[in-house]
Amino acid sequence: MELRRDRMLNCFCSVLMLFVNMGVLSTAFSVYFPYIREMKGFSNTQVFLLTTMRQIFAMIVMTQSDRYFRALDIKKGSLITFFVAAAAFGILAFTPDARLYFLATSLFGVAYGLGGMIPASILLRRWYPRHSGTAIGIAAAGSGLAGMIIPVLATRMVEGYGLSAAFAAQGAVILLLCIPLLLFVKDHPAEEEMAGERSPEEVKAAERGREAAGSTDDFRLADHPRLLIGMILMGLLAFQPAAGFSMLFRTSGYEMGKVALLVSAMGFFLIPSKILVGRFADRFGGKRMLRDCTILVAAMMFLFSLTAFLPYPVLYFVLLVYALGISESSVGISVIAGDYASPAAYPRALKSCQFFYALGGLLFSTVNGMVADLTGSYAPAYVFYALAGLVMLAVLLPDYPKK
Repeated sequence: MELRRDRMLNCFCSVLMLFVNMGVLSTAFSVYFPYIREMKGFSNTQVFLLTTMRQIFAMIVMTQSDRYFRALDIKKGSLITFFVAAAAFGILAFTPDARLYFLATSLFGVAYGLGGMIPASILLRRWYPRHSGTAIGIAAAGSGLAGMIIPVLATRMVEGYGLSAAFAAQGAVILLLCIPLLLFVKDHPAEEEMAGERSPEEVKAAERGREAAGSTDDFRLADHPRLLIGMILMGLLAFQPAAGFSMLFRTSGYEMGKVALLVSAMGFFLIPSKILVGRFADRFGGKRMLRDCTILVAAMMFLFSLTAFLPYPVLYFVLLVYALGISESSVGISVIAGDYASPAAYPRALKSCQFFYALGGLLFSTVNGMVADLTGSYAPAYVFYALAGLVMLAVLLPDYPKK
């Protein structure tokens, strides 16, 4: 019973890691973009430069994530990222200079890069060796939970109490969420506790992993150029379309109340979608997950380019299907890294995939704003994203490992 309790508590804490470091700092933060533009005088391009700063610093710290967690372990390392995230919201709340918003989102990048999917995936693969895809999907639903809750609450806070009060409240909540991590995260299960949880094949794989401990030479991303390109394109699809939703809907004529509901619905749809995609990957494998999910994403991108002509209720359906497809970008990276690497090399493979995934978010972080400034509309950017999805399929599927 103790093992089951510890597994559930570690999964719960992984949900919190992704709620804060992915959901609050990335998915849900875009709801503030229209307010930042209108209240702080930012241009469209400047608004999306905030995400550029986040991505730059996320990439920098990801290169050291394996060393970081070896030095501090998952619990201590994740707690520090929560403190960094809370400090960033403190800067947003109390700075008199809007230019310091770029410093705050740089700190977002530090927390995101070190405290998001990497520690949660490593922790859950230790505790759920036979159903890691499902467990990671449940944890990844934390970012969807943030995307569901934060937009509506943030809109009410901003319009009722001001932008600074909304930022201060979010920082305070993040500090409160440190308590479960401090109490419940347990880095490693005892080997004897896990004896009945692994199949004979998994036991043999674990033994091979222990024999190869300290050696990760069997995985080098440079040996997989298609995977490198695919991760960049997946980062593009994961970060940029969602980051532009609030501006796309706002400039399509919807008031902020309806915009917040749409963004919140997206977060709600992500919760079951990530769990379903995790279970799908466990059952059918990473290659089929990649193919089916990417096709859904590309199709929905074409529909988003027609937002101004779609009835408001139809947008909810488009968001639902998009949420199901884009769940590959959170659950899928952990699964794909596992398909390309041995257990011993998994942390290095995951770090490499996450790095180039973040690079994709960085390289294209200003596409939304630049397209809007040049054309007066966000819609053309979504045609570009649809084509990028099709290119990603053409790049990754032919050489995907047979597992």
